Amino acid sequence: DIDNAYEDARFDKSFDTQLGFRTRDIYCMPVSNREGKTVGVLQLLNRSQALTEPDKDFLAGMSVHIGLALEKASMHRYILEKKHIEQELNLAREIQQEFHPKLPESHGGVQLAGSSTMCYEVGGDYFSFFPIKDDKRFIVMLGDVSGKGIGAALVMTSVHAMCRALVRHVHSLEQIAYVLNQM
Repeated sequence: DIDNAYEDARFDKSFDTQLGFRTRDIYCMPVSNREGKTVGVLQLLNRSQALTEPDKDFLAGMSVHIGLALEKASMHRYILEKKHIEQELNLAREIQQEFHPKLPESHGGVQLAGSSTMCYEVGGDYFSFFPIKDDKRFIVMLGDVSGKGIGAALVMTSVHAMCRALVRHVHSLEQIAYVLNQM
């Protein structure tokens, strides 16, 4: 409770200068959350009359409600951000599942079947099928990137792009394996 702001060494005059305002007096109190951690400050400036003890008690009570409101607002923002991340992960999962091949029932006289199930929304499991043009041969690629989650999914996506490019332009299995290992 400061009667004359300009006489208090803690007062920062730069805000008054910047805003073209003149602060005469200040009353401040902490705004705390449920754990008692300060999450804000309640500040009154240039009061028209001195605060009484009942006024200060009222402000202390308001401070508790403001703290709870700030805590709930923070929790609400966290929930919205979490939902947004979940939506993006679901979209990433859908995109990643599009990388999984639509296997024909047979190719070159060989019956085919396969599936892959990720344990998280996205991951580093790799499974792909590439028929070789003008041939009864095909390539099945299986892989498992070390780790789980988004990092592994990004590596898997890069590997998938490399595999697609290599299979289109290189027809030697040894050369494909060599280039993949080099990359």
